[in-house]
Amino acid sequence: MQTPVPIIAFSGMRWDSLPAPSKRVLSQLAKTRSVFFLERPESVEVGDPEFWELKCGAPDLLVCRPRIANLRSVQPATSTRMARALLGWLDIDEFVAWIYSRSEFAWAGSLSPSLVIHDRSLEADASARDGLPDVYAPGSRRGRMSMAPFEASAMGLRPS
Repeated sequence: MQTPVPIIAFSGMRWDSLPAPSKRVLSQLAKTRSVFFLERPESVEVGDPEFWELKCGAPDLLVCRPRIANLRSVQPATSTRMARALLGWLDIDEFVAWIYSRSEFAWAGSLSPSLVIHDRSLEADASARDGLPDVYAPGSRRGRMSMAPFEASAMGLRPS
């Protein structure tokens, strides 16, 4: 039997402040596969090493917070480098990216996920929250990562 592909949720929020419905969805997914929730970075003292703070958010759900010195000057490359190291440490070659906003799209895409799910449930615009996430599969154009939308209904996703 093949192991289900893990989900890595990229979020600008802290797990503890994530709304209950979003936590419930990820916790349910963690019953069938590994789920990793990557929070926004937090600062450490200048000169201290960068590291990942890890804690259990639910069974089979690991909350990962990057701790980075000089947070004001953090470049996207720093977050990507740290995320690549975390994926290597966790021995993850293939994963599904779960994002909540377009701001996490570039970070997730830089790590070459096999699929990207854009959960729009946290967006302020009510018209964007129709109950169906956007689902993307990676494609390539001129050697760069691009995303092409898929039909959510083709994956068996239905509004809640």
